[in-house]
Amino acid sequence: MSKFSSLFLDAPEEATSEETEKTEVKKKPYSILIVDDEVNICRALKRVFREENYEVFTAENAESALKQLELTPCELMITDFKMPGMNGAELLREVKQRYPDTIRILLTGQADTEAVMAAIKDGAVYKFILKPWNDDDLRITVALGLEQYDLKKENDQLKEKNQKNAQDLDTLAKLAVSHRSQLAIMLNKKNMLNDQQLQKLYKLQQAKKQTTLSIIIENQWLSEEAIQNVLMKDFLFEKIDLKQFQIHEAILALIPSGFCRKHSVLPIRKDNMRLILAMADPMNQGLIDELKFTVGMDIQPVLAKSKEIAQKLSDVYGEDNLSIKDLETTIGGHEPLDQIEIIIDDDDDIGIDDLLRGTDEPPAIRLVNAIIMEAIRLNASDIHIQPKTNKIVTRFRIDGVLQDKLHIPTNLLMPLVSRIKVMAELDITERRHPQDGRITVKTPLKIVDLRISSLPTINGEKI
Repeated sequence: MSKFSSLFLDAPEEATSEETEKTEVKKKPYSILIVDDEVNICRALKRVFREENYEVFTAENAESALKQLELTPCELMITDFKMPGMNGAELLREVKQRYPDTIRILLTGQADTEAVMAAIKDGAVYKFILKPWNDDDLRITVALGLEQYDLKKENDQLKEKNQKNAQDLDTLAKLAVSHRSQLAIMLNKKNMLNDQQLQKLYKLQQAKKQTTLSIIIENQWLSEEAIQNVLMKDFLFEKIDLKQFQIHEAILALIPSGFCRKHSVLPIRKDNMRLILAMADPMNQGLIDELKFTVGMDIQPVLAKSKEIAQKLSDVYGEDNLSIKDLETTIGGHEPLDQIEIIIDDDDDIGIDDLLRGTDEPPAIRLVNAIIMEAIRLNASDIHIQPKTNKIVTRFRIDGVLQDKLHIPTNLLMPLVSRIKVMAELDITERRHPQDGRITVKTPLKIVDLRISSLPTINGEKI
């Protein structure tokens, strides 16, 4: 099997006995380091976590804490601010430099406000808690901090995996381009492309790394319809209507979506050990041969227009994520995005002016309106607005499938959430507990009832 087969097939290798034993080992408990120069405080904090599956260490000062971290790296540490020698803020800065993944919590009753705020601004402090603490709040804060630790680890692993996948796909894309299609030579032999066009095509292909068909169409040398007529008449390729095909997820998983989009191919169905593959250019024998080895099946190419393949890819995989530039275009156009009216029950005492006070920033209003209008236009049944560590992801559920549609900068989270809460008559000051509400909106298209649910997460409120 080809060296590129790992890009398409996720078949797990047989696990060795050693690997099996590793998977059966229980996950190591989280390690927590408590730093306080008062012994009784350390004991009290240890009692808070006595029912949790944590491994708790204590240290009486910053120097002892750093030595303890050298011996046993901890996922989370809680430190007092006022200690002899190095204070808590300085300790957390040092820990951030040496152990950046460790979650750092500052717990104190007599803090230097300026020093603490400086540490928070530097990113040295994850959370700041005042004494006397509430045991339940402290346990929740620690649990959320450890969840943040796990999420960061998973995010780092995903970044590495995505970088590897991007490199693999780039390698495969270059390989596919290097297998020049016989389409141009065939058209030249039939006097449909002249020698000058053929030479220019090869130069453009080397420079732009585009497919043969896309270059011919882009330069308007021939229409795709004319090319397909030749392929059907002289080479007996079967032409199919992709609208009639319902493609199974297992078939789609055989070839990455990015590769399909780049080379205008789409796996349709499997017939025994033969894969039916829709192609805009079935003359690309090099690509067919490589796919034959990578998927481990014979390839039967069938003919379909590149636009139809692109449309089908959008239907099955969803459209490419909108960037913030696309968002600015959407909410800055001439569509009636400001014509969303909030319908208030007549028996409510709250006026619309009171509802909108404090959240009448045009970007927030137009952003929410744009999201609602786009969801209505696409006949979505759900809208999910979920904050991540470095962006806000907006997802629409369309025909039962949740699809990423919009990535929004994190600095817009607060006005976005506040605007939605105002529309749903929820408490915009309450961010730590779930809330439920409803909105009835009137758009130029229809009147829609929305059920709103807010849920606090580690990165902010999810709507």
